[in-house]
Amino acid sequence: MAANGEREGGRQGPPAPRHHAHVGYSMILVAASLAVIGILHLSIGEEVLYADQIQRAQTANYEACAESGFGEGCEKYMPFVNYERCVADRDLESPECLRYTTWVESAIFEGCRSERDTTSPECERYAGLY
Repeated sequence: MAANGEREGGRQGPPAPRHHAHVGYSMILVAASLAVIGILHLSIGEEVLYADQIQRAQTANYEACAESGFGEGCEKYMPFVNYERCVADRDLESPECLRYTTWVESAIFEGCRSERDTTSPECERYAGLY
């Protein structure tokens, strides 16, 4: 055997033991991920529409909050409600709408672009962009 690990005739020797270790670690990782998937399946059980049920419950909660005017217990929906109001009103100045300025401007731009409006005051600043 030559000094560089090649056998006579130009063939290389057996793979180094470190390659076997890398393959072993990969096999352990695959086995662990399959075990996690199996445990998840056992915890969910026959309830295959688990995520769908969560989504339906959240939708029902949102609709109940919308009917009650987003009062007590519905604070988590207020950013979405404010966003929709700011975009609908095209409000860029009020303090409540400052965090949504980029999206409001984008909605104004898209409205101006789709209508090919270059004459209205809010569309004049976008005239050369479309």
